[in-house]
Amino acid sequence: MANNCSNYIIISGEADNVKKATAFWKKELVEDYDKIHYLTDLSIMTAEEKAKCDVYRTIGTKWIDSSYIDEGIPDQASITCESAWSPPLGLLKRMAEVFDVVIFCDYSEPGCNFGGKYECTKDSENDDCLTYLKYLGKYDDEMLFNELQFFIDNGELTPKHLDEVKEYITEEDYNEYLTKIKEETTNE
Repeated sequence: MANNCSNYIIISGEADNVKKATAFWKKELVEDYDKIHYLTDLSIMTAEEKAKCDVYRTIGTKWIDSSYIDEGIPDQASITCESAWSPPLGLLKRMAEVFDVVIFCDYSEPGCNFGGKYECTKDSENDDCLTYLKYLGKYDDEMLFNELQFFIDNGELTPKHLDEVKEYITEEDYNEYLTKIKEETTNE
């Protein structure tokens, strides 16, 4: 089973810097991507990082598949991409340092049970990584209810799932879901 991590990336800052960061992405991660043996071969990586060839520590992922790049605003660009198992946070941090931009990444990988929001500049970074259900509860309540309904429809909803997201749902919803769990187990 493929474990693709979905990433929505926003690069912002001075227009020239955003343009350079986006040009790097398009050139090395789209156009020349097949020519690169390891993501640590990227032009913005240090000689030490290239020598280590540890893509997970350096880049954060093994591969990147860009599906959409929007450069419609001069001081902002957005990229939609998939990556292997985890988001490319190391790469994004390096890009923020090299191009002096602010980078935001919303990422999720339900199969590996995580999602989060990451933001970095050349001098700082913050990663709010949560379990997938908590991520949905904190950032996308409509999707959380869809996911809980999926668990109900497949007979997979457990009290553990509910306890994980209890802070994001009403007490009434919590009790309603518990009732559905009891009905499911009674009908088995």
